[in-house]
Amino acid sequence: MKGAWKVLARKHSPKTGHYIDLLVFKRFRPRLAVEIKWNKKHMSKKDRRSLDAALQKMKVNKAYFFSVGPNLSKYREVEKKDFDKNRMHEIRVDLGFRDRRREERWKVKRQHYGRLMGTRIAE
Repeated sequence: MKGAWKVLARKHSPKTGHYIDLLVFKRFRPRLAVEIKWNKKHMSKKDRRSLDAALQKMKVNKAYFFSVGPNLSKYREVEKKDFDKNRMHEIRVDLGFRDRRREERWKVKRQHYGRLMGTRIAE
């Protein structure tokens, strides 16, 4: 069905009282809840509560926590309850920077794009 899926970013849910980074809807029902964080070594309690509430109160099918960072080799997963063993997923996006100089060059590029955000006119 055309137009059945919708994605909303930074959506506040009155049912849970939390902001969710991404919510994916099929028609008018929320199906996926996603939290995305930069360089976190574990899921915070706040993010856990937000995703748990999305699973229980909003009845989303799956909840995902993404941690993206230059080196996540020390990331530790939270312990899951039986309720969310197959519904709550933690995904590490390790950029694999083990060389300090490579990481510094990447940070400079990232800052450059951050400064440009909102200052250019779309072409």
